[in-house]
Amino acid sequence: RSRSQSRISSDITAASGLWGVQHVWTRTSVYTIQGSPDQGYRVESSEDGCGNFTGRGVVEVGTALMWIGPDGVFAWGGSVRPERVSNPPVEDGHPIGIEATIQRINPLAVDGIVGDYNPSLKVVRWAVPVDGSMWNNLVICFNLQTRAFTFHNCDAFTDIKSVVGPTGSYVTLAGDMYGGLWQLDNGYSEGCYGVEC
Repeated sequence: RSRSQSRISSDITAASGLWGVQHVWTRTSVYTIQGSPDQGYRVESSEDGCGNFTGRGVVEVGTALMWIGPDGVFAWGGSVRPERVSNPPVEDGHPIGIEATIQRINPLAVDGIVGDYNPSLKVVRWAVPVDGSMWNNLVICFNLQTRAFTFHNCDAFTDIKSVVGPTGSYVTLAGDMYGGLWQLDNGYSEGCYGVEC
């Protein structure tokens, strides 16, 4: 085991298998690892500047991976360098990235970040802690069709999952640290009273 491999193993934030290989993230880089238990493993490649905050922030989107890290939101189809979708090239002189929002994420609470992909809506989202919060208080949404970001406030979401609903379309649910279960994309509400969960 080389010194660089020792360094990777001590700083791993996430791991995911896709395209027949294993991908491992640190806060600063993503590594492609190939091999087998009997033949051993080797680092095939690495990409710096596209690290990841946490394993629950890696989202499988069809045959691609998306994640959120200190350097932004990334999409990767596996064949070329990951694309930083949170800071795309400037169009017509108008800034369209969300780098200021990424900088607001509290580095002390990133282990709680959760992500999800809703294939019916073609939306990827991450619940993140911003502005010094120790729990997730903002949902960052990325629409794959428009390639636009939107934001929604949340109150301590601890998990987000899209499941098949009664009509066959996916429905996104979120759980919070208070034991609440929320259905997203169903309008806005200040609360719900007088009914059982």
